Amino acid sequence: MASVNSADWRAICDKFTTALNLTEVESLQDPENDPFRSKYKAREILREIYSSLKSFEASEGEGESSDGERGEGQAVDGDKEDGGDGDGGGGGRRFFGDSPAALRAARRAAVEYFLGVNHVETEELSAGQEHLMNCTKLLDQLSTSPLNVSLFIHARNQLGILWAGRDETGTAQGYLEMAEVTYLIYMKEEGSPPMDMTEYFSTEENHLTHQERTKRFELAYTHTKYYLAQVYKNLATVVSGLAGEVPSEAPPEESEGERDRRDVLRQKRADIARCWIKYCLNLLQDAKKLLEDNIGELDGDRQEKLRVARRGTEEEVETSRKSALLFGSEDTFDSIASLEEKAKEFFEMDGYVTDHIEILQDHSALFRALAFFEDDLDRRCKMHKRRVDMMEPICNELNAQYYLMIRRQLMFELAETYNEMMDLKLTLANRQADSETLDSHSIKKFNHLCAASAKFFEMFLESLRSPEGKLPELLEEEVLRPALVARFRVARLYGQLICPVISDQLENLNKSLDNYKYVTQYCEAHPEASAAVETELELSQDMVSLLPIKIHRLKATTISNN
Repeated sequence: MASVNSADWRAICDKFTTALNLTEVESLQDPENDPFRSKYKAREILREIYSSLKSFEASEGEGESSDGERGEGQAVDGDKEDGGDGDGGGGGRRFFGDSPAALRAARRAAVEYFLGVNHVETEELSAGQEHLMNCTKLLDQLSTSPLNVSLFIHARNQLGILWAGRDETGTAQGYLEMAEVTYLIYMKEEGSPPMDMTEYFSTEENHLTHQERTKRFELAYTHTKYYLAQVYKNLATVVSGLAGEVPSEAPPEESEGERDRRDVLRQKRADIARCWIKYCLNLLQDAKKLLEDNIGELDGDRQEKLRVARRGTEEEVETSRKSALLFGSEDTFDSIASLEEKAKEFFEMDGYVTDHIEILQDHSALFRALAFFEDDLDRRCKMHKRRVDMMEPICNELNAQYYLMIRRQLMFELAETYNEMMDLKLTLANRQADSETLDSHSIKKFNHLCAASAKFFEMFLESLRSPEGKLPELLEEEVLRPALVARFRVARLYGQLICPVISDQLENLNKSLDNYKYVTQYCEAHPEASAAVETELELSQDMVSLLPIKIHRLKATTISNN
């Protein structure tokens, strides 16, 4: 394959970017009498890319004989599902890991995928299926790795959608469940966000960040679960139609088969409810991202611009592939609350601990997303209080030995939630201070929230200790940022406690200084950690310089008063 820095390769990357832009942006402006104009142009560019990929391989002596049988004109539109589909077709040769051969095959598979989606979107379903099948055949020759797993899931999702549109529910279910299993196995064995398929055709400086890869991979899996939910819903409807509605309670003389069927349907209904919850959560989070400013608050100007843009395009509704349900915010949350209860009816705490807690976490995330859109700070604070009421009893109840990772998640989220409540109370208190002195009740409430947040951050940090009670000298990658952020937040929280007694102030400031020092000293000892906490490190370094001066002044005040 040509060097990723060569002019030829950059030309291919530019072509791919053009094809994506035509598909995702330009196609929205296509006239009614030529609705697929941009997508047809994108298709031609994708064909050119495929031919270029083959030419590169041939020039390097890497092309396989079975691939060489494809002429340029037949490279992407003349293949049959059982024909030459790349390196080995049905010949059984496999490529492993992230080898150059595996990357070449993945790139060809990606082009087949995008061509398949292109044909489906232009209502040429048979041709679309053919390309998607070519894509999966190429991927079947590869061992699953961070290089190709995202493409594998996307391809199965598209085949699932295609077959569901033909009312072939069983076939659709097979593809979607394969995508689901692939995701679960990958996350268990690898865990790190994989390469996105668009990165096959980008230069290194344009590769996605870790965060963006995570978001795209999770979105692909969310689509898998969403489409599976629709498939299960259809299956449940068919079964219910054939056998009658299954009662929620078992009749006295229910057979074992009937009981199993009722349990399966209850679980499928609960799964569907969970998928809808995640779907609604993603909608809210995407809306939040569109409307927030650089400090995470609602941007009124941006909101107005989007409102104006929406008025101009509200008549343009896509009906060819999907339908959407539009709710008002209150109706949305009422619907979601109902879905959560349905999900928890089956996934009870006794027997389904992990599932039950995940449902609660999704519910908490919904409150957090909705709080962003709430102008009334007091109501926003109450939303966060609901999150605390959901999670704190569970966190305290869980066995630390068997559910360590889940408890860490809950502790960190509780700490952040109390911290958000504290910031809101501080904002309200500052507004109040404009007209009157801050009362003792407000101070007590503020200190309670501050101490609660610090407590859960410290519980999280304590969970990192070894069985011998020692903190790790080197933090593992998955807890590096959370641990350093927790230290930084604890330092900030001790510095914010309102204490009338100078000795208490000194004690809190020294605790604050110790935690700021931990962040700076850890990053000095492990420079590679600095990139994970750039902002927190910079602020910690400033505080390590400034706090001793404040502490010295307080001590001097104490001495002079005595």
